[in-house]
Amino acid sequence: MKVSIIDIGTQSLKHYIFEVKGNSKQIVHYKRYSEANLGESDTISGETIVRNLNILKQCLETNQLQEVSKLQILGTEILRRANNAHEFTLALKDLSGHDVEVISHDMEAQYLYEGFVNIIPDGLTFAAMNIGGGSTEVVIGDKDHLVESKKIPFGTKFLKKTFNKDGNMDWRGVDSYLAKEISFDMQVKNAFVTGVLDFISTVGPHLGFVFEENDLTNHPIRFSLDTYVSFLETFRNTSIEELRKLYPKDPGFADGFTMGQSVYVAVARALSAKMIIPSNNDLTDGVVHRMVA
Repeated sequence: MKVSIIDIGTQSLKHYIFEVKGNSKQIVHYKRYSEANLGESDTISGETIVRNLNILKQCLETNQLQEVSKLQILGTEILRRANNAHEFTLALKDLSGHDVEVISHDMEAQYLYEGFVNIIPDGLTFAAMNIGGGSTEVVIGDKDHLVESKKIPFGTKFLKKTFNKDGNMDWRGVDSYLAKEISFDMQVKNAFVTGVLDFISTVGPHLGFVFEENDLTNHPIRFSLDTYVSFLETFRNTSIEELRKLYPKDPGFADGFTMGQSVYVAVARALSAKMIIPSNNDLTDGVVHRMVA
């Protein structure tokens, strides 16, 4: 059975198709539309609605070609906040025939936790994080329980807007702000799971990184906290233009990558994480878990 998820965020729209067989799943299609860009305004413009409807048409056509059986459309921070979100979601429903699930912070955390719990070994406490353009979610748990979740009320767009000075990022200002704003009541000394494994594993070797091997299924590399910080500094010293060239499958993803990794590092520091594991899993894996249960 094939299932599809369309994840509408503040900064991008992401389209996934998974092949599900029993308890196993494999991603057979993924595309990120960075041009979707709903923005940070309290009103979604008519032009933006039309642009996203055109993107949705492409996604639906792909679903038809792939013979998708189930579809779920998700909305997060921007659709919780925009004063005309209903107008946007109604237009999406008219086109797709499916309601948009605008998920709460609590549900976003639950999906995120469930997206990782099946890959985590017994006895391991872990944290996982999802950063978007408008907000950031962090969950802490183990194989059996979601122990804590925390919403950080900003994402990459706010940080870029605040700390970009005449085209140059004030990284010292970013680090100072994040250290002040991000704290936790507990520590996660075992593992902190980050996103964007594909980008990291594709681009990192071109910048001279040799990764430490990891034995977790589908998660072949890892960092210590010190090497993760060094990795971040390398990316900060690499131009966005160069990063775009090194990731031709989605050049626009490079635009927010280093900012996102800065937040990951700040969270890892606040949690005193000893092992950092890049992953391609995210909250959509938790959505699939619910869709086929």
